[in-house]
Amino acid sequence: KSGLRAYCKECSLIYHKQWKQNHPEHVTAWNQRLLGDEAYKERKRVYDRNRSRENKKRLTDHFGGKCTICGYAKCLAALEFHHINPEEKSFGLGRNVNSKKFEALLKEAKKCVLLCSNCHKELHYNES
Repeated sequence: KSGLRAYCKECSLIYHKQWKQNHPEHVTAWNQRLLGDEAYKERKRVYDRNRSRENKKRLTDHFGGKCTICGYAKCLAALEFHHINPEEKSFGLGRNVNSKKFEALLKEAKKCVLLCSNCHKELHYNES
């Protein structure tokens, strides 16, 4: 117990999981309100898209902001991360950039090289 919580973090997670199991009507009602709210869904889509773009911009800037093979730097959407050793890959950086903390993204990106879409496709084509 830290003094700020009624339970320690582990016990709190267990308590909330048990509460949700014992009170499914509350959880269901909450989810239905959120899932049925079109304005909420649109705000969430916009938030996720903006966070994704912001994180990708920060990551690409950290790696020089251009393709390491040809130097392409015109469009952020055309830059991709290629894992040097696929066996070390914990997760892909394509669609996960809005759902993870930046530190986790940076740690994963350090296992990669920054490539443009064309160079990335050529690299994979030549591997097979």
